[in-house]
Amino acid sequence: MFYTILYIILTACSENYLFVLIMCAAVTVRLAFFPAASIRQILRGTEGVVLISILLLLPAVFMGNPQTLANITARVYVSVTLVGILSAETSWNKLTGSLRTFHVPTLFIFTLDITLKYISILGEICVDILRAVSLRSVGKNPDKAKSFSGVLGITFLKSSEMAEEMYASMCCRGFTGEYQLKQKYRLCRYDILHILLMAGCVVVFLELNRPFV
Repeated sequence: MFYTILYIILTACSENYLFVLIMCAAVTVRLAFFPAASIRQILRGTEGVVLISILLLLPAVFMGNPQTLANITARVYVSVTLVGILSAETSWNKLTGSLRTFHVPTLFIFTLDITLKYISILGEICVDILRAVSLRSVGKNPDKAKSFSGVLGITFLKSSEMAEEMYASMCCRGFTGEYQLKQKYRLCRYDILHILLMAGCVVVFLELNRPFV
């Protein structure tokens, strides 16, 4: 996680487009070591964001600034692909454990953990309710505001019920709101390699972004 955040920050802060191109090449090479299914999964999330950035920056091309489109699109590609790589090779419990290693407050970790896990469940509940409303509706519904408020009310009641059930189950399992690390982290060869790559990336960033006198 630390390496990913550092690479994203360096790419975003670089004033030299050559460094951004180097990061694009490095991320693409790293992506090549994944299986084909993982590559498709990562690029599926990347291509959507890149296309949106191209569409938003397309007017800059007609205004005589095509380098803006290439520069920002490359930065978006690097950032989103790095996040995709982190998500593909790291499980969620390890991500929360790494946040605790950096002494992030447990309240923030708990909120992030619960929000990301249950927002999809609430989304599925909303979709099921809307499908049920559409199946029971005949013809046009002139009072759409009433139906919409009903969907929101049912979703709120469901979320409140799920929150109470989750709290009860966590209390039964002895969870006190504190994330405990079962084992201490030890450096391995893979980590040493990443530290060397990180140091090399920082050196290249400083050299390429050094002001010329």
